[in-house]
Amino acid sequence: MSDTFKPGDRVFVKSGSYKDQHGKVTGETQGLFFKKVSVKLDKSGKEEILEGDLLHENLETDEVDATIKNVEKHFNEVLPKLPEPTGGQMKKEIPTHLGYLKNALNSKHKHRANQESTYLVGAIPSIRETESIPKEWGKDLEIGLDRIQHWIKKNL
Repeated sequence: MSDTFKPGDRVFVKSGSYKDQHGKVTGETQGLFFKKVSVKLDKSGKEEILEGDLLHENLETDEVDATIKNVEKHFNEVLPKLPEPTGGQMKKEIPTHLGYLKNALNSKHKHRANQESTYLVGAIPSIRETESIPKEWGKDLEIGLDRIQHWIKKNL
């Protein structure tokens, strides 16, 4: 197993065929001389990428803020489309938990930030189950929340 990249790590591809893409390590590093890492790229499928082409994803604070705004935008677009009674409850709870997440990030409260991001990730399947919402909805949202959770783990 590589000391550099472990399953669950978020990575950035700095060179090679998948340059400038982001993803998540899904398996152990393989190989002796040309070590390859299994990565599920955000915008495509699972790939084997040379270890030397990867960097750990390290979001800056402004990137975290932009990701939170994007997550909020995705939720705001879908919440009005949700039918009652579930929709009414989610229309109240999701903005509240987004606010709690922002406050936890600003105050660097790791446990609370983890709780709130986990709550938001958990809301996605319930929204997808709604007939009026496309089943593929929320993929970008899941990636954004995954990036935030990884940042929380590494930086708070």
